[in-house]
Amino acid sequence: MPSVLVVGAGAIGAFYGGVLARAGCELSVVARSDYDVVARDGYRIDSDLGDLSFKPRRVRHHSPFTRLVLGRYPQGASPAAEHFAGLVKRGGSSAQVTHDIVGARWKKSAWNTVFNPLSALGGGLGTRDILSSATNIAFVREAMAVVCAIAAAAAHSLPVESLHHLLQKLERKLESGN
Repeated sequence: MPSVLVVGAGAIGAFYGGVLARAGCELSVVARSDYDVVARDGYRIDSDLGDLSFKPRRVRHHSPFTRLVLGRYPQGASPAAEHFAGLVKRGGSSAQVTHDIVGARWKKSAWNTVFNPLSALGGGLGTRDILSSATNIAFVREAMAVVCAIAAAAAHSLPVESLHHLLQKLERKLESGN
């Protein structure tokens, strides 16, 4: 029986998790919210394909480090983005509006390009595990520098120092146990 890890088991991830469970796969999921409910009850999914309900073999909790960045492409902010960010904040999450959405996209890409494959290839490693040693941190820094070089080649300056600053803040946060 194939073993599948669904990272991001929200509506779409849970749907395909149900499809794969019905196909005989053994499912594990990474959930950001409702972790306890998913671990206890699994997913109940009624769809046009029939009952796709399943209970994951293992549920991992997604890191709470998340933020939504909004802006007008290729640059600028808008009243609609400001309003939407306010709704997200009022709902208890974080959001910010930027005038440089392309830069924000490059910054996010530098992060995801490094952390996502490390997590997946490490069997679902969390950020804390990825940053668990000086060697790992050095690797992450070097990989982020490569993404910054690609951004520069695409005519967008992404200072590697700004990413290293974010990484240092995260390291301090992890060290403090948050």
